[in-house]
Amino acid sequence: MSESDLIVAWGASLGNHTGIAEYKPIIQVDFDPMMVGRFHSVDLPILGDVGATANLLASRLTDLELRCVDHRSEVADRWAIWSEEKERRELDDHGAGINAASLFESMPRLVPDDAVICVDVGNNAYSFGRYFEACGQDVMEFTTAVKYGMDITHVLMNNAELGKISKEQRAAEWDVWQTSLVNPSFSAFAQSRGGLGIVVTDLSDLDDAVSRALAHDGPALVEVMTDPLLV
Repeated sequence: MSESDLIVAWGASLGNHTGIAEYKPIIQVDFDPMMVGRFHSVDLPILGDVGATANLLASRLTDLELRCVDHRSEVADRWAIWSEEKERRELDDHGAGINAASLFESMPRLVPDDAVICVDVGNNAYSFGRYFEACGQDVMEFTTAVKYGMDITHVLMNNAELGKISKEQRAAEWDVWQTSLVNPSFSAFAQSRGGLGIVVTDLSDLDDAVSRALAHDGPALVEVMTDPLLV
């Protein structure tokens, strides 16, 4: 988006963490007037059905305007830059827990290539999307996995707060308010359900814990105590 000439948002309200520069021209298409300009001001709001509007736009564009541009070399360059950035983030340490970059550097090396990764909602989903270089979707139910003897490994990031909400409060320059949590021991919960539960508080134990969980014949849960600021 940072290199684009124009942003056309179809049915998306442009969340306040999308990182769109203020000077980028934006066209937003949505049938709900409450969504238009909700988080970002737009240059051209269009109230309409996304499909109908897209078809109408496509019918007005010429073949030249619809021509694809080969961005593969640019994508490769940016991928290299991002890989270097991830390596730097693995060195981040505030003394308050393991950083997310290190966790998701470890997992792709250890999980099978055809693994289906389950991701819950929150900062863990952001971190997974940033750092885990694989394909995955999300859903989880540990008790059901135990009931049916499903060989599922669950890696849980425990930062003891609603980290995504805290981040939004900081971004809005508000006080961080009512986001701290008093969590149970999720690893103990896994054990009580009949699965394998492991808690990780030190980076040096991470690889061994994930390896043990992956080798376990049945549901396993690795509870990683993470720093909410290092996502």
